[in-house]
Amino acid sequence: MSLIFSFLALFLVFGGIITVIFFNTNPYTSGFLTQFSFFLSLLLAIFSLLSFIITIIMQIKKKHFSKLKYYRRSLFISIAVTGMVVFSSLKVLNLMSTIAFLLAMILLEFFFASRRVENIKR
Repeated sequence: MSLIFSFLALFLVFGGIITVIFFNTNPYTSGFLTQFSFFLSLLLAIFSLLSFIITIIMQIKKKHFSKLKYYRRSLFISIAVTGMVVFSSLKVLNLMSTIAFLLAMILLEFFFASRRVENIKR
């Protein structure tokens, strides 16, 4: 239950930061730090929202699940969405860059999904 509250609190905090930045800054005259904090807050807000939804669904189904796998996937999805927003703000987002970026994210997920974790015995 505390995990659900943590993700909800993170989403509310970073959603508030995004709202303040969005309504109080001019994107054409803002500096690097403002844009960086906006994109970082967007990344963390999407990640916490997706993790919150996944945790709620798994609590309702009462399934024991590998939390790391689902949280990694929500992180990759949030990186993909934020990356496309960054590409769009740099005005380099087109169909080919979107496909290449999403393909790189999918291949990265396949790498982590197929990797075996060896138990280290001491």
